[in-house]
Amino acid sequence: MKDVLSKLVKKQNVSADEMTAIGEALATGKLDPALSGAFLLGLAAKGESVEEISALVQVLRAHMTPVPLSENAIDTCGTGGDRVSTINASTLSAFVIAALGGKVAKHGNRAISSKCGSFDVLEALGVKIIPSASGVESAFAATGLAFLFAPHFHPAFQYIGPIRKALDIRTIFNFLGPLLNPAGVTRQVIGVSSRPMAEKLGQVLMALGSEHVILVSSDDGLDEVSVAAPTLAFEFKRNRAMNEFVIQPSKIFSLADVKGGDVAYNAEAAKRILKGEGTPAEKEFISLNAGLGLYVAGIVPSFQEGKKMAEDSLSTDTAFKKLEEIIRV
Repeated sequence: MKDVLSKLVKKQNVSADEMTAIGEALATGKLDPALSGAFLLGLAAKGESVEEISALVQVLRAHMTPVPLSENAIDTCGTGGDRVSTINASTLSAFVIAALGGKVAKHGNRAISSKCGSFDVLEALGVKIIPSASGVESAFAATGLAFLFAPHFHPAFQYIGPIRKALDIRTIFNFLGPLLNPAGVTRQVIGVSSRPMAEKLGQVLMALGSEHVILVSSDDGLDEVSVAAPTLAFEFKRNRAMNEFVIQPSKIFSLADVKGGDVAYNAEAAKRILKGEGTPAEKEFISLNAGLGLYVAGIVPSFQEGKKMAEDSLSTDTAFKKLEEIIRV
């Protein structure tokens, strides 16, 4: 650790072998908390490399409880950390995508940097949080939609969580959630509040076997496709060069128009939007993000067609019926 910390102080990268060894110690609670904190702070100050992120992701994937699904699925998941607290766009997008024929394995957690996380709103909507891999697979087989609550499938975070909480600043762990889906998804839409990190995460995912991933970071810092500003998208496809493009909302709204609140507020907003009763700003927000998901899922050949498909759906109660279905199951 002294050698590693010395490297970080000098802004030098840590080797993959060093990162793997430290990751194992972190994941099993064998690294002194003071050294853990020093390491994470040093890594953040230096700036994480693709190789460092990749090595740590592989360690954490080896320690997670896998959830084999009957069919390939996509994930819609943001890294969080934008501090804006909008309505739960990626969660609502999951219902829209599933209602339109996409298979979704939504990985997430309760709120960390916002007032209402994906699993806070799901529970308020009446969706049961299933703790077992077999239970999640059964729900997925019946509905094409699975919700994977991160703490149930990542025992390593019982050791890592307290260190993150004590530090209470941005570390590499703020960005790893979408890379650790227990269902092993290879198609994803990922919102990243840090634009430099977005491209790095895409490179890591492709190196680890992903097929089609789009990472988005908006000009206003949102970890979603924004309705208030252009959003830069980094598209990665297997055996292709990265494609970078800009997504413009059809009309510029204010972030205040899609502002979220506490759990009760976000749950009521979710019901209204899924029933087809959302405001123009809310419909635009969800259709932008769901449209990308439909494209990545292979339901449509382009993002534009996916957005139109999602827009049409959000004028009906199709997505709300999918919510009712998953609640029943």
